Amino acid sequence: MRLFKDHGAIISNATSITNGDGHIFNSVIIDNTLPLTILRSFIPGVDTVLINIYRISYTAGSLTPAAAALGQDVAFSLQVNNPGPYAVSLNTSLSRINFSDGTNTYQAYLTAGSNTIPANATNFTLNFQSATVNPNFIPANYQPETTLRGAGIDVNLNGSFLTGANDLRLYSVQIASVTKESPAGPTVRRGDELIVQMAIQNDGNVRVAINPALTTPTLSRAGLPVPAVFQKISGADTVEANSTEVLRYRYSIPIDFTTGVYTLDGTFQGTVVLTGSTVQDNSANTTDSFEVISGAAVSYVANSLTPRQVNSGDSVSLSLQILNSGQANVFLQSPATYLAFGSDAYVLQGNQTLTGNATSTLTFTRDLVQSAPNATPYLPTLYLSGLENGAVYLDTLSAIADGITVFSIPIVQVQDFNIEGGSVSQGQGNVTLTFTINNLNNPPQPRDNIIINSPADIILHHQTPGNFNPVLVSPLPAAFPITITPGVPAISPIN
Repeated sequence: MRLFKDHGAIISNATSITNGDGHIFNSVIIDNTLPLTILRSFIPGVDTVLINIYRISYTAGSLTPAAAALGQDVAFSLQVNNPGPYAVSLNTSLSRINFSDGTNTYQAYLTAGSNTIPANATNFTLNFQSATVNPNFIPANYQPETTLRGAGIDVNLNGSFLTGANDLRLYSVQIASVTKESPAGPTVRRGDELIVQMAIQNDGNVRVAINPALTTPTLSRAGLPVPAVFQKISGADTVEANSTEVLRYRYSIPIDFTTGVYTLDGTFQGTVVLTGSTVQDNSANTTDSFEVISGAAVSYVANSLTPRQVNSGDSVSLSLQILNSGQANVFLQSPATYLAFGSDAYVLQGNQTLTGNATSTLTFTRDLVQSAPNATPYLPTLYLSGLENGAVYLDTLSAIADGITVFSIPIVQVQDFNIEGGSVSQGQGNVTLTFTINNLNNPPQPRDNIIINSPADIILHHQTPGNFNPVLVSPLPAAFPITITPGVPAISPIN
């Protein structure tokens, strides 16, 4: 039988066997417009041979399905025409459909129900068995070849034809990747909004409609799925031929979410617009992971504020300790982080970090105390501002219990100088001098105490210091440090 490569060709060759006089080979190309299918061949002096010319042809565009996914089990069917007056019996074990990319080959044989093409048939369907399209096929357009072998009285039928050049499209639609877009970095806090990108890659000359209800990122932990409903925020509803569509989703991490490492994956389902067939993928080629951590939880460490007593107008540097019992670090920024009390605001001394699960000491820039003296301690408020895990962090610790008392600067008064005996002579030694040191309790109040730490802090001056060498004899050194309370003369007298 002769092979015609054009998809409109008809099978028109056959070998006939005479009854004892040898073989007769006939090769006839018949015009498609001719209705004749029977040809008589004469051998002079021997016999007349009736020759059946098979005019089986492919119905253009009838290959179904017209598109198939790599790795998919596919059972093809197509339609043929037999304008002849006789039915044609087919050998289903030898009649097949096949195509190849040069490395991979698909081949499937006729089903048992397609063993006969009726006479005078138009658009008769031939069904082939199911076979797997090798996943290593190159996604492209293909032109399958159909080979028909006869059976019974048509056993000598042996021919083939091609479908249209673009009748079959092989494609691969898959989840190329699922990645975390934000927050940046490897961790996500409880309560954070997670933004995820899912890339759907379409390798093939088909258009795919995405089923949004069955296309979503997924979460798992320690290999077990974790329920999570992602909300789509951008991305088209179709993936065009030979393109990649990126879908973006959001998911708010619950505040009570179990901490630990989670894996981001995805599931996809769509419909090939050309055929209506379903295509799906249940795992991304590239996945992502992140760790859910507890957010920062800050609290003031009791009794850590220092100093807690200051003088109005004095230059003071403050510090305190903060416990961060959460896992997330907080990068505090100055000057937005500051400690306020009364009319004062002490800004953080440069940027500092509150480490997760740790106690950190915060120091504030030295400044003059502006608040008015007040016997009732000011309860300071700490304003925290910075970044937590890349996100804006704001918090306020109000009315810290360890208050700050603001005093007036002490007014020192030295008085009541008295020389024993009333007078001394030039060159006289062992002269006893007494005097009193007062801390005046003048407004504004309260005034701070005066603290004399040692005898060396009491210094007497004289015009001729070389001839004046005072020695403190009372109070004794053991009495120091001495506190002089406002309005109460604490050293009286001093000898």
